[in-house]
Amino acid sequence: GEGPGESLWVFSSGFGVAKMPMKALDSSKAGGRPAPEKSFALSDLQLENNIKGGLVDKRGFLWILDVKGRISVFNPYSAERVSFSSPDATVSAMAMDSDGIIWAAHRNGVLKIDPLAGTTEDCILQYVSGNPISLAEVKDEIWIVYSDAIACVDKAAVTSRRHIGMTGLGFCLYYDDARNVVLVGMRDAVMVLYPDLLASSDLRKRHISGMVTAVNGVPYVSSEGPSIYDG
Repeated sequence: GEGPGESLWVFSSGFGVAKMPMKALDSSKAGGRPAPEKSFALSDLQLENNIKGGLVDKRGFLWILDVKGRISVFNPYSAERVSFSSPDATVSAMAMDSDGIIWAAHRNGVLKIDPLAGTTEDCILQYVSGNPISLAEVKDEIWIVYSDAIACVDKAAVTSRRHIGMTGLGFCLYYDDARNVVLVGMRDAVMVLYPDLLASSDLRKRHISGMVTAVNGVPYVSSEGPSIYDG
């Protein structure tokens, strides 16, 4: 976005990208058809593959991830591609942290990309398998969901701190900083993880997660559901 409540960039798989003013989106609720302020087709973006996801950095540049796992950068002000050496790794998911650093997860680890400095660091992870599905900033770490584990990477040192083994496949990850809990969306449940508890050794093989419902507006964890252990 360009600012609080001003506009929203929409990344569309087979079309391209469009900058939608929030006022236009509000008008669509009343039956109107929203019109983008700007739009760029795949050909404008010089992309050969469909889009999988995207981010907007602090300069307003678009970071686009295609379905082949390649990253490209586009300047929407000049409508030109920006020079960026996409790494050999096949990226599956991207996220931007509160410092404007982009984290791009791949099968063997995660890339730390500083858009302003133009630097890229690669953190190789162990004890994970499959393609990364989702990632999020959790305090001073980046958490990455793989098919059978969550990897926790130190943001500053760009090293793996630990991994959390899971029974059950996670599909998405969200950090609620107000309550200091991590929510992991499962096939038929939401797993609730407590970052501060996960740092202690007494959590090993402790069953603390399961189906989540709301009790007086507060998430409640039942006694049934997938288990986790701090590996």
